[in-house]
Amino acid sequence: MFAVRHLKKGTIVGHTEKFGDTFHTWAEYAKLDKVTKRQVDKFCASTEHGFWYPDDINHIPPAYHLNHCCRGNVAFDAEDNFTTIKSVSAGEELCFDYGLIITNPAFMLECKCGSPGCRGTITGNDWKDPEFRKKNLHIMSLDMRKLCLQHEDGK
Repeated sequence: MFAVRHLKKGTIVGHTEKFGDTFHTWAEYAKLDKVTKRQVDKFCASTEHGFWYPDDINHIPPAYHLNHCCRGNVAFDAEDNFTTIKSVSAGEELCFDYGLIITNPAFMLECKCGSPGCRGTITGNDWKDPEFRKKNLHIMSLDMRKLCLQHEDGK
C-alpha cells in the first residue's frame, strides 16, 4: 500500500477494531481448503494458539496489505488502529514491523527491508527481547502490549 497524499504523523490508516476478525485455532486451520490457508498465511496475524481471520475473506481490509519494515511508518495507537508514526509523503509505501503484532513462535520472515537497524530475520518471538519491548511497547497492538506486560510481571 502506498500513500496517495501526504499523511501527517498520527493519521489513522486502518481501524483494526472494525475488521470483524474472529480468532481461530490451528486445529481449525488444518480443516481449511488450500486457497483459504494461503490467505491466512499471507494476511493474518498469528499467535502460538491460532490466528485472527476476517469474517469475510473476500473483503480483506486494506491495512492487511501492509508490508513489513523494521522501521515502519505505521504502528498501533492507543485504540489499536493502524496509525502513521511519522509523516508519510505521497507515493511512499505504508509499512509496519510485523514484530508489533505476531507472537506465533513458528513465524519467520527473512527481512530485506534494508532499513537502518534491520533485524534480518523477523520471528514470532521478537517481542520476548527486552530491548525490542522497551523500544516498541507503546506502538504494539493492544494484545501484544498486554502479553508483554504479563511477561514482565511473570519474571
